This record gives sequence, structure tokens and C-alpha cells, in this order.
Amino acid sequence: MKYAMCFLLSVTTLGLLSLTTQAHHSTSNFDSSQEITLRGTVTRVEWVNPHVYIYIDEQSSNGESVRWEIEGQPPAALRRLGWSRDMLSVGDSISVTGNPAKDSDVKKMNGQLIEKEEGTLYDETQALVKMAAAPTPRTGASSLAGIWTTKLDLSNYYHFFFGAGEEELTDKGRVARAQYDENTMNPGLNCLSLDSPSLMLMADTKKITIAEDKIQISADYDNGERTVHMNATSHEGASVSSQGHSIGYWEGDDLIIDTTHFSESITGNGKGVPSGSEKHLVERLILNEDRQSLTYSFELADAEYIATPITGSTTWFYQSDSNFVTEDCSLENARRYLELEQQ
Repeated sequence: MKYAMCFLLSVTTLGLLSLTTQAHHSTSNFDSSQEITLRGTVTRVEWVNPHVYIYIDEQSSNGESVRWEIEGQPPAALRRLGWSRDMLSVGDSISVTGNPAKDSDVKKMNGQLIEKEEGTLYDETQALVKMAAAPTPRTGASSLAGIWTTKLDLSNYYHFFFGAGEEELTDKGRVARAQYDENTMNPGLNCLSLDSPSLMLMADTKKITIAEDKIQISADYDNGERTVHMNATSHEGASVSSQGHSIGYWEGDDLIIDTTHFSESITGNGKGVPSGSEKHLVERLILNEDRQSLTYSFELADAEYIATPITGSTTWFYQSDSNFVTEDCSLENARRYLELEQQ
């Protein structure tokens, strides 16, 4: 079933803030009805997966210094928007606008606008527009090999990262989703990478490396890694794994990937939707005529949890002058959002 839905980006921005952040966890512990602005001095920047955290000291009305924790996007998203780990330094004066924690005694914020005297460093509304748009044209690709950025496609996010599409699930799938508890069952708490096709749909940077006998697909959002075996003709005897066993073949210049032998996963078919031994994923990567983009499409079947196969597609843009950089995942960082639950 094709689950693509029509959204206006401006409307979606109001209702679904922090899209790449929510791929790791929701922002429900922040008060989206309230927006505040802080002005203070940077005391620390934590640049690791799955979130960049900025700590600032703000002078209160009584002259006391109050430390605030600002939760930001993953390093992969910020790099794509032109950031680096050196963008902010200890001692910098900044203002941050965003949603505070629901508990007013907790000095935490989901940052949405970050500014220095020199100008705006981060504007979430503009970030969403940029990540959903095609970048400035560059030199075209000669093959699928190279570095690519994945378009922010809201129809894909709607299903795989926000847990919509009840009509696509079996009764068992609906029960599993209803019982899903992000604070205890989220694989991201253990720094586990996304399962495919979620990994392929995430709006991050990908690297495709082509060898004679295999193709490697790497993702910088959570260091996800896939191997496509080009010299195999059967899945028989393959071991199960989180990314499954992938066999690839060429149809002209198009790469077809057939994957089975997925290990069972709590979120293998989307947020809160498990995958089982019947999961079967067929993907196609097509280098477009402009040679500056490719089309990624998939068909996902898993009769245990999905009533009818899910299909979808998105665009990857070639980045001839980009570097592929990954960051380590910190377990302490990945679990920090749970502190808001415990307040």
C-alpha cells in the first residue's frame, strides 16, 4: 500500500517539530505550547550521537547564574546544515529560543532557534525547508558510488518515524504498536542503528562504496552499515542480522537489492512496529538522468505484522565535494531524555 500523504511543510512544521530528533525519541516531554528565549554564555558543547547538547549559563533576574541544557539535532543533521563541532565555543554569547521542559523546575529546552551577535546559527523552520529541497547542482555522478544526502520526505517520516498507518498493520502489528513504550523499548537507548528501510529513508548523508563482489552502504545518522553481496544468488544458509542478508544485482545501471534473514526487531518495520522472520525487503536504486540525484524505492513485506506490502520512494542528492564523517554514539547521551520522565 502506498502511504504517501500530502502535507504543507509549514503546517507540518507546527505539528511535527524536530523531525530528525524524533527519529531517536519524541519531544513530548517539552511544552510545545510555550516558547521562551534564553540569553547566556556557552559553558559546554557535547557533539556526539544521537544528540548535540549545548549548555549555557543565563543570568537570572536576581543576578544568579542558571545553567540550561539545550537539546539539539543529531550531528549528522547539523553538519548537513553547515555546522561543525567548532561552530560554538565555550565563552560564546548566544540566545536560544525553544520549548522548555513541562516541569518548570527543570532547566532543559528543545532548541529551535540559535543566534549569535553575528547572525542566526540555526533556525528549525528553515532547516526543514533546506533538508526537503534539492541542493545547489554540483558535478554529476558517474555511478552510484559516492556520497549522497537523503531528502527529508515527510510521507516516509509519517510512517517510519511517527508511527502512523494503522490500516497497514495486522492485528498483531496494531497490538505491538499500542504496547510500544519508547522509554523502555527504544533500540536507540542502546545506540543500535536504524533497521532498513528506515536507515535508507533517514535524511542524513550516505556513502556507497562499490567493489566487484560487494557494495557497502553507510549512513552517518547512527553509523548504520549495510553489505550487499553481489556474488551470491541465494539467501540459503545466511545468518540473521539487524540489516538482514542482502543480495544485489544490476539491471542496466539500476541496483536491485533483495534482503531477507532479518533478526527480530522491536522497530524493524517502523516506530513501534516489530519485524519477524518473514520480513522481506526489495529495493531499487536508480541513477537519474541528471546524474545529480538517484531515486531510492522499496517494497516491504512482513505478513506477521504488515497486512499489505508497504511501498515508498525518496531522492538522494549527489555530493561530489562532501566528506563522509561519523560520530560515536554515547549511551549516556542516548538515555539522557529519560531524565525528564523521572522528574
